Amino acid sequence: AIMRDGAVVLHGELDELRARVRRVDVRPPVDQGEFERLTFANTPFIIPDATTVIHSALSSTGGSLLVRGEADEIASHYAAQGASVSVHAVPLRELFLTLTNAY
Repeated sequence: AIMRDGAVVLHGELDELRARVRRVDVRPPVDQGEFERLTFANTPFIIPDATTVIHSALSSTGGSLLVRGEADEIASHYAAQGASVSVHAVPLRELFLTLTNAY
């Protein structure tokens, strides 16, 4: 389990976390301007069953989601809107540091 401020923020077998947690990086097309136009805030409406967004972050060039479950379906949603999308495995160290706000 990963804990922050005395609360469990993520639990599971290490092998399951390695296999199921992915980072989805999203970069909007240049002609669409602000990233918010890609409805990053609407992500909860496209999340497949048994999938959880466990962390999200926005930057001036796009955003990223840490997803436990069907990351490819979420990536397809943004790609259909014209965004450049990539899906990556997340090392356990990065997952721990991100969820405990150690970065």
